[in-house]
Order: sequence, then C-alpha cells, then structure tokens
Amino acid sequence: MNRSFAIRALSLYVPLLAAFVLWNWRKPARAEATGAVLASAWNLPALLALNLLAGRFGWWRFNALGAVFLGTPVDLWLGWAVLWGCVAALLFRRTPVWIVCGYLGFFDWMVMPLCTPLVVLDRFWWVGELVGLASCLVPAVYFARWTCQRTHVTRRATLQFLAFSGMLALGTVLALTVSQRAWSFDLHSKVTQIALQLLFILALPGLTAVQEFAVAGEGTPLPYDPPSRLVTSGIYAYIANPMQLSTTLLLFGLGVALHSKWLFFAGLISVVYCCGLAAWTENADLKLRYGDEFVKYRSHVRNWLPRWRPWIASPSRIYLSEDCFKCSQMTSFLRRLKPLNLEILPAEEHPLYDLERMTYESRDGVIHAQGIAALARALERVNLAWAIAGMLMRLPGVKQLLQAIVDVNGGGRFRVERRICDASANRGI
Repeated sequence: MNRSFAIRALSLYVPLLAAFVLWNWRKPARAEATGAVLASAWNLPALLALNLLAGRFGWWRFNALGAVFLGTPVDLWLGWAVLWGCVAALLFRRTPVWIVCGYLGFFDWMVMPLCTPLVVLDRFWWVGELVGLASCLVPAVYFARWTCQRTHVTRRATLQFLAFSGMLALGTVLALTVSQRAWSFDLHSKVTQIALQLLFILALPGLTAVQEFAVAGEGTPLPYDPPSRLVTSGIYAYIANPMQLSTTLLLFGLGVALHSKWLFFAGLISVVYCCGLAAWTENADLKLRYGDEFVKYRSHVRNWLPRWRPWIASPSRIYLSEDCFKCSQMTSFLRRLKPLNLEILPAEEHPLYDLERMTYESRDGVIHAQGIAALARALERVNLAWAIAGMLMRLPGVKQLLQAIVDVNGGGRFRVERRICDASANRGI
C-alpha cells in the first residue's frame, strides 16, 4: 500500500467513522440531524468549487490517479464534506463559529502539508484555506444551527436554494462527464445567453416558491423543516407544486440544451417520483396537518397545471395616499386591473399607524410589504401574467434595485399622517 492510497483511504474513512460515532453518541433530534445532513450537502458543491478555484489560482493541486472528478480525488472530497459538514455540526453544537474555524483551520494547517505527494501545496495555499473557511465551513455551521434552532428562516431557505442549485449543477456536470461529452460555456454567445434566460424562467416558480415558504409560512421546502402554516399565497395561489414543476422542467431543459440523455432521463424519473410517491406522501401529510383547509385549497388549485386567475380565500389590503399625485395614479392603475380580494384604501385611513410607503397587509397579518414589494403583492392577485411580473419584482436583489430606481425618481419615503376616524379604526385587518 503506497502513501497516496493510505492518505485517500484515511481522508474518507476517518471523517465517516467520526460522523458515525458522533451520531450514535449525540443521538440528534430530527431538526439537528437535518441540519447536520444539510451542512454536508452544502459542502459538496462548495468544496468542489473551492478546489477548482485552487487549481485556477495555484493554491494547491492533486497528484492522483483514478476516482478523480474535475481534478479532485472523490474520496478526499467526500471526506472533507463530511468533516466540515456533519462532524462540525455535531461536534461543535454550541461552540462560537470563529472558534470552530480556528479548530478546523488549525487541523488543516497541520494535516495538509502531511498529505504529500497526493496534495501539492503552493506557498500561498493558506489564502485558499481562508477562502474555504469563509465560503464552505462558516455557511455550513450556520446552516446546521439555524435549521436545528428553526431561526433565520429567510437565510436558511436561501442556503437551501443555493445548496440545491449547487447539487443540480453538480449533477449536470456529472451527467456530461459520464456521457463523455465535451462541454464549455461561452457567456458572450447569444445561444448561451438565451439558454440561461430560458433556464431562469423555468427556475422562477421554484425560486419564488422558496421565498413564499419563508415569508408566508415561516419554513422551508425541506420535509423536515416545513412551514408552520399552509401557504396559499404568491405562486401557490396558481399552482400547488411549483418546486416540483421547476425541478422537472429544469432537468428536461438541461437535457435538451446539453443533448444529455442522462439529464432527460432524470427528468422522467422526477415526473414518476413526483406524481407517484411524493404526491401520495405529501398529500397525506398535508391533509393530516391542515385538514379541511388543505382539502379546500387542493380542490381549487391543480398540482402542476397553473390557473389563469388566482384562488385566494382571504382578502388583503393595500394602502396608498390620497394626497399624493403619483399614488393616486397608482390607485387608478390597480383599480383597472381588478385584483382579486384586494381592498384598495387611502393610507390616511390606516387603523394603527402612519405609513411611509405604499403598504400591503394580508388579513391574518402574516404578510406585510412596502413600496415595490407591496405593488408586486397586488399584481400577484390579478392573473398569471401579472403575477409572474410581481414575483420577479419581489426577488432578492431585483426588489432592492427597483426600489432604488423608484426612490431616485421621486417615489421615496414620505410620511402620511392618519386621519383618526371611528370608521377606519373599527375595520381591523
């Protein structure tokens, strides 16, 4: 047995053994176990990307033959993902994150130079180590803790989406590698730019569904980290399973765009799974948790075929100032669109406080949006075409950009003082 073989074996089996021992010792509850698994899932694409960057910038390289994926030994990659994921989450459950980084960073500092000739280090390899700690270890530890504690729902939903996207990209590259197809991406190519835009459109239902789960349901798409209430707003007012639809369409789209039979076959498997086992278990679970509310919702909203007009059970309100000319124009615009179950009221009549922007409020008080986000929520109650525009407007980054443009053009914050009157005070949300 040569040295490289021994290093590869130890790099895989030692982290796996550590994870096994910790799992049986800690006996994690479902939330903690889910967080530990998600931490490793985050590291799989993140560590592969780190090793690609390391090769690009010359931080380190691998001198390995066999079981190599994109220049990275598979056993070392998997062991590293378990160490910085499951092991770190279970071993350092309450340790401050900067101390965790110190422990594992020091461990790498001691062990990586001992991995020659498998790992060839450059004198600036420590730069790559710092990049890895910041982009792989730190998000993984926070991912596990937020999932375990059920806190920071928007952040952990974002990490879930990024981890899923990374796994999808990883699966795509793996399918192309297995089929031995040459592949490259030229961002300056018009075909590539059109393909990326089409893929984004296919991903939009899933992306906005993740956002809706976090905002309206205070949960995530993961079955072991579900929303605390039934989500029927946003994209869910049009279609019941937007994430399944997006995943399947993306697999088919990637299969066609990249001429990969493996990705196209994965799309077929997704259809069979979603329409069979997933539909059976999901419907049973949701019916058990939400009862008649879920039954009534599914009687109006189909699984994958979207409605043209939304199904909305409860009314909401949007407030715009009567004394603002631009606001009055927006009021007229919204009234012409006839959004479903949306009451358009003067901001001066808000029952609780003075407003500073156009404000949207759901009847149950769960959804509260201002400015561009409020307009987007109103558009989502018109029809599918306007809803797509509204969902795009609410995406992170897009919302902030549009709001900045509106603010620069005179649509910024301004205080609207309430008119205290019994009629408006007694309405309630």
